[in-house]
Amino acid sequence: MSGSSSSTFGGRRAVPPNNSNAAEDELPTVELQGLLPRGVNLQDYLSVTDVHLFKERWDTNKIEHHTDKYDNSKLIVRRGQPFYVQIDFNRPYDPKRDFFRVEYVIGRYPQENKGTYIPVPVVPELQSGKWGAKVIMNEDKSVRLSIQSSPECIVGKFRMYVAVWTPYGILRTRRNPDTDTYILFNPWCEGKGASTESSHKKKSVYFQCFSFWRGSRIILEDISLSYMHSFFIIERTHKVCHHYMLGYNLYV
Repeated sequence: MSGSSSSTFGGRRAVPPNNSNAAEDELPTVELQGLLPRGVNLQDYLSVTDVHLFKERWDTNKIEHHTDKYDNSKLIVRRGQPFYVQIDFNRPYDPKRDFFRVEYVIGRYPQENKGTYIPVPVVPELQSGKWGAKVIMNEDKSVRLSIQSSPECIVGKFRMYVAVWTPYGILRTRRNPDTDTYILFNPWCEGKGASTESSHKKKSVYFQCFSFWRGSRIILEDISLSYMHSFFIIERTHKVCHHYMLGYNLYV
């Protein structure tokens, strides 16, 4: 990954900080493990042909996540709450011999320990408060997943990939803006900085534009936010206080 000469490094930080979800870098489509034997064709293994996000206003995802009023064609969901994704493969999926996972990435320098690279494993049952994907339908060449995000994950626009494991390495889908997914705050989900106390505060999350404040008492910054646009990933050291109508503190 390349960066500009003006990039700043803080302390022992190995990579520059992620300051915006508008900046990005693509993940490799193939990650080989060792040398590839002669005569091996990776296309003989399970591969993704299409991904469906159920992101129309009338689809279950937007209705259940209270995001059907947003004027945005992307998938918009709320953290800590399951949503549905369907993956089409080149052949029927066999859970006994096929292994794949969904990956979510935000920012230009994604790292798993920073919550900016999120590998989502396929699990038998979803666990509260943890990322996971459960197969709820496996028919013909299609698999439908119920994906649950962490109630403490970063809020912003994530890029989505599907990675398939083979004996020789990983095959990953190409960057596709159509599968970008917005993850928002969730006042209906119990978790750190997630719930609100009254109905009028919950109603305020329907607003498409609002402001929040960040910084200290010495330097306080007012940021206007629209869910239809890109916005900065807040540094974890910043305390973020939502607009007074939401009335609670959030730590991102």
